[in-house]
Amino acid sequence: MCADLRQKQRIRILLVDNPITSLFMAAWYRQRDYHKDLSCRTVAVYAAIDYDDDTEEKKIIYKKASSGILEDIVNEWYVCMPAKYESFYSTSFRKPVEIIRKRLDRKADIKRIVELLNDHGIDADEVSEVWSANCVFLPHFRFICKKASIISFEHGLSDLKNAVVYNQSAERNDMGTNRLSNLAFSNLHRAKRAIKRKLDRLLIFYTMEVTIDKHISMFSKELAITNPHLNVESIESDAVSNLSLSIMRQDPGYSFFTKLDGNSAIILLTPIEPFTSERHEQFRFFKSFEEYLIRHWSDFLIKNEIRNIIFKSRFVLEVCTKEAVENFSSLNKLFNVVLLSDISPYNYNVEYYISTIRPKIIMGAYSSGLLYSKKIDPGLLTLSYDDWFIDYCENRFGWTSDYVWPRAFCESNKMIAFRAFLPQEL
Repeated sequence: MCADLRQKQRIRILLVDNPITSLFMAAWYRQRDYHKDLSCRTVAVYAAIDYDDDTEEKKIIYKKASSGILEDIVNEWYVCMPAKYESFYSTSFRKPVEIIRKRLDRKADIKRIVELLNDHGIDADEVSEVWSANCVFLPHFRFICKKASIISFEHGLSDLKNAVVYNQSAERNDMGTNRLSNLAFSNLHRAKRAIKRKLDRLLIFYTMEVTIDKHISMFSKELAITNPHLNVESIESDAVSNLSLSIMRQDPGYSFFTKLDGNSAIILLTPIEPFTSERHEQFRFFKSFEEYLIRHWSDFLIKNEIRNIIFKSRFVLEVCTKEAVENFSSLNKLFNVVLLSDISPYNYNVEYYISTIRPKIIMGAYSSGLLYSKKIDPGLLTLSYDDWFIDYCENRFGWTSDYVWPRAFCESNKMIAFRAFLPQEL
């Protein structure tokens, strides 16, 4: 009888690959009281990209950080790691061997997912929903679970950007900036990208575009104003704040953060690994960054009675960070300097820490962390060091990779409804 009931249940699949999306999924699940719906079984598939440079211990920590907040709402957990291939649009058609290899990678992934579902008695036709942000397996599950609704969440600024322009124009993949030649974003370039995408799907992945049935966001009101074509529903910021606080109460750093004396500022460190991983370049960067903070921000921080500066690195990109922060001799004379990952080994996204640390200021390059943090705590002062960082990378490395478009997008007319949540430049 139990087996018959299990077979008749609808199935909701959560693609889990990062802590912030998991936080949003858990908040939405509880907000909608899905735990009361006994007709639906919730299955989570952990599908984070496995980084070679990370230690096994770090991979375990990241998995725990991504899955811990969902443990109470998920009936079954499975692991299905993606192959380590580049993005869909990075293939050179001058390399037919590479095209064949990537097609085989994707076929192998499809086969592994089908086997996973079959091994655990999951009929793809009974999957009613697939929840995901930018998980690399989303197109695969769309291809396999053809009857499922796709419920999209956000992981970073790129997901917010895609929601802003979803179903509006071809501009979702290109955003111009006055720092780059206009030719880079010409109509010819857009046409070339569109053709490349079509060929990628035909030759490499052979599947359909992933259409979004519903988008879930803390910025539902702003998205509804900006994009009437998007079916969007709201996650309440209080739900996110309360959930993150419950997780932090179990974190080794909770007692330390709640006992900090005086006002705190969190500074989000932006990695230069896309340009170089050389140790001497890392230390050169951190030295220049400390000089910049002392020169341009120390008086402002002191005026705002900041006593603690908490440096927050990204979980997967921490080359030389600990040693460099310990060597911030000038800052250490003025403030109590803390490296967050020394205190909180899970090193969650900054949104997890807002309700616990209650910072007065958060500073960083343009990122979703600044916007989400401001949404959680409207009284928070968010600041950007974007100008300095991009100038440094342009002067030192001659290019800025993906660090240019976030600010250009945030300051574009498309983001007028979000202006109250954008960081300030002083």
